Amino acid sequence: MTAEDYFYASIILQHTNLEYVGEHLKSMGNENHLLAHFLAKRAFELGHENGAWLMAATYNRYLENVGIDLSKYGLNHKNNKLLANDETITDTDRIEKGLIPIARKEKVQ
Repeated sequence: MTAEDYFYASIILQHTNLEYVGEHLKSMGNENHLLAHFLAKRAFELGHENGAWLMAATYNRYLENVGIDLSKYGLNHKNNKLLANDETITDTDRIEKGLIPIARKEKVQ
């Protein structure tokens, strides 16, 4: 599979199992967001130009749906590199929350 294949598979999973809750669409399957994140990660590793953006988006969607504070644990991206929203949160803090350490995710293209 190519970087493009992984990228679009991630996009599809990111938007599956949606139901209306009130006036808003909400995902009913957090496992899809986590799988979408790992597919985005593979697209990034294979050099997709929007891989870092999609990794951050899928990871943040997962955090949001499981109720974890995005301002502390969320990700952002710049120049195709992943960044932590809050630099004071360590990888140890992330691991204790059951999250993926940032150090393993950073890669400059």
